[in-house]
Amino acid sequence: MGQSTKIFNDAQKNSIQALNRVFGQNCQNLTVGAVIPLQPQSPLVAIGGIVRKISEPSFVKPTPTPLIHLPQTIRQQAEANRYVDCSGGCNLQIQITNNDTVSLFVATDMHVQVGSWVWALAMMQPQKVPGLDNYPYLEPHTTVEKMMLRACDFTLEGQQDDDMVPCRKLSPNTIDDDGGIWLYGVTGSQALGHWQWNTNLPPNTQVLMWLSSKGGDLQYEDGNPVYRYDPKQHAYIKLKKTS
Repeated sequence: MGQSTKIFNDAQKNSIQALNRVFGQNCQNLTVGAVIPLQPQSPLVAIGGIVRKISEPSFVKPTPTPLIHLPQTIRQQAEANRYVDCSGGCNLQIQITNNDTVSLFVATDMHVQVGSWVWALAMMQPQKVPGLDNYPYLEPHTTVEKMMLRACDFTLEGQQDDDMVPCRKLSPNTIDDDGGIWLYGVTGSQALGHWQWNTNLPPNTQVLMWLSSKGGDLQYEDGNPVYRYDPKQHAYIKLKKTS
């Protein structure tokens, strides 16, 4: 993390304590050149799939009054086979493979329907540390199947939502400080291929790649580090050549 002292410093003792718990050692004793294991901070994930279910997020609880006519609920709209109004936010259940689904929170004015094909870059949920709201690292051993992802780049049936809050505006993240962010994804036309980032890897390859922030936009550039997941070693292996 380029500007780690903005989050972890002696003035916020709970931030140092959080690192100590993750590493199992006293981080204040670290020396220059020490190698420590650490997950990518605030990583994104790239997904592509079919909307199987649409529901209201748990925090949306409209209160009717005699003077306000509430529109149809999400369930009523879905039963009427109409698009769902997700301008205030929806939870989407996205089928990304024959056997796997993920949950995606999206706030968009686009007309989302069950059966729609969507692509998204989404922020993974960081670990919740009491007293440290901007802690940027994931819960150890967590998976996307067990969290609610937050969309920050969204395409519906080939049409991109240009009004969506960009990834760099979601909190917490360190995109501006670091000049980019790590991204998990799978190569192929139904996933990373949508963004046309050429890594010269065969389809269905799990990768961890660095996206550079250029004028607020996230881009993959030749020479950016790319790691390929090796299922035998259960680890991401850095590729020597990425272009």
